[in-house]
This record gives sequence, C-alpha cells and structure tokens, in this order.
Amino acid sequence: MDLIEKGDAGSIFCDECLVELYNDLKKYGMVRERNGRIFLTEKGNDARLKGLRIGIEQLKMEEEITDFSDKKGRLGTTFFLISLFLFLLSLTLFLVTNLTTYTLWS
Repeated sequence: MDLIEKGDAGSIFCDECLVELYNDLKKYGMVRERNGRIFLTEKGNDARLKGLRIGIEQLKMEEEITDFSDKKGRLGTTFFLISLFLFLLSLTLFLVTNLTTYTLWS
C-alpha cells in the first residue's frame, strides 16, 4: 500500500508477488496507472480505509475481552472469599449448636 501511495510503479513491477497483487487490484478497479505512476481509485481508498477500520474494531474487541476477563477474575476471587467466609460461619454455628445440644442432654 505504501508503494501504491507513493506511486512507485518500478518497485511494484520488480517483485512478482506485488505484480500479482497489483493485477488483482487493477482487475477490481482499485488502482489505476497514469503517466507511469500508480494511484488508488476512490474504490481502492475506501477498501483500504475499511480494512483499517476493521482492524481497529478488532483491536477494540480484543481489549474489551481482556478487560472483561480481568474483571471476571477479580469477581471470582471475591466470590470465593465470601463463600469461604459463609462456609466457616455455617460450620461454626453447626458445631456450637451441636455442642450446646450435646451438653444439655448429658
């Protein structure tokens, strides 16, 4: 894309892979050649910008997923600690109740 934006036809035509890519872009009307220079057409520029937007949106989604997983980890730890506290409290009440009942009947 940088070579196309510079209009550097010589560098593009020196590499076979770039020539294939250039031919595909030309076939779909995304580039045009004038006076030995290569230019993006409006259609090509739109496609380039859409690709950039898609890339940015994908990065935003990955960031949101990472942020969500961090929050999920913190919530998991908090849930575990609260559950542990309630379990220990229940166990203590059970033991006190049983000991009190056992002591009263003895």
